[in-house]
Amino acid sequence: MTPPRIFLALLFIAPLYASAFVGVLPASLASLQRGASSSARMMSAPFELPKVPQEEAVVAFDDAVVNQELPTLVYFHAKWCGPCIMQGPVFEQIAEEFDGKAKVVKLDCDSHQFLMNKYRVRGLPYTALFHDGKVIARHEGHLGYDGQVEFLRKVPGFE
Repeated sequence: MTPPRIFLALLFIAPLYASAFVGVLPASLASLQRGASSSARMMSAPFELPKVPQEEAVVAFDDAVVNQELPTLVYFHAKWCGPCIMQGPVFEQIAEEFDGKAKVVKLDCDSHQFLMNKYRVRGLPYTALFHDGKVIARHEGHLGYDGQVEFLRKVPGFE
């Protein structure tokens, strides 16, 4: 039995059309697609956990998240995840607006799968809220700016 022609068209031709639309993305998404230049980044951009061996990554994660006095939003994402790409600018805005009140950490799940397993991340994007060294709230899926701010307000005494 041969596959229907529409299936073959979707399988082989659709990716070619999809790649043509990268040029018409909004500027904020297009810069994420190509990688924003360092001069375009904000002063209070989220901290991105570097790709390092597992032992070093655990220490870096503990320093950046677990050992913090500030409430910390950890944004588990992947470069291939569409909703993650949409969520990225939201975290940039939160990092800027809540600088000094909260910390934002971005964690690429492809580079740090062991942390993804440790915190039981099953779907992306995934946000975990840490306070006093513990996860106090978690959310799987896309949240807009207002949703992330409400998420931050789960920290006792956070305004």
